Amino acid sequence: HLRMGLKGRMTCPSASTISRTSWGCISLPLLAFAVGFGASLLAFIVAFILSVTICLLPLSLAFMLGWVAALLFGWLALGWLLGRELMRGLKSENATPIWEAVAGVALLTLMWKLPDIVPYVGGLASFLVMFVAGNIAIGGVLLTRFGSRDYPAGPAAPAPPLPSPEDALPERSQVPPADPLIPPPSAE
Repeated sequence: HLRMGLKGRMTCPSASTISRTSWGCISLPLLAFAVGFGASLLAFIVAFILSVTICLLPLSLAFMLGWVAALLFGWLALGWLLGRELMRGLKSENATPIWEAVAGVALLTLMWKLPDIVPYVGGLASFLVMFVAGNIAIGGVLLTRFGSRDYPAGPAAPAPPLPSPEDALPERSQVPPADPLIPPPSAE
């Protein structure tokens, strides 16, 4: 049962997981980019180290497959968000989330691949679009744990108020009595 549940979870993400992931991407985009960049860098370093030994090469490939899955899931979440805003801008009332995702992913992929037409500069522009959008996508996926929890998790609990200086000093009734075996300090 567990294997079937995981298979269904990975092949058909629900609208709520996509929504949570897209919110994780745009709520704090710099944090999502930093987390995505760090995770991507770490993934490539670990995959390289694992692939050096022939015995751990399958583990390296599985590790990179997980990275690709995170990238695709995040790309879908960013595409859905972009498509939702596109459909809202076009004032389309009967757009379903699937068509929003299709339109958004197509537009995001077009933004990634279209600059390749321009010689010399196009490759750099395509790389920058994929670098920024890809790292934000991976960061949003990791921050929301593949859409299983909200990020940010909610407002932090307010800190308790600091005590006033009068509250910090113990009252006379709270001071323990002096020990009769220890002599009092001299007044010198």
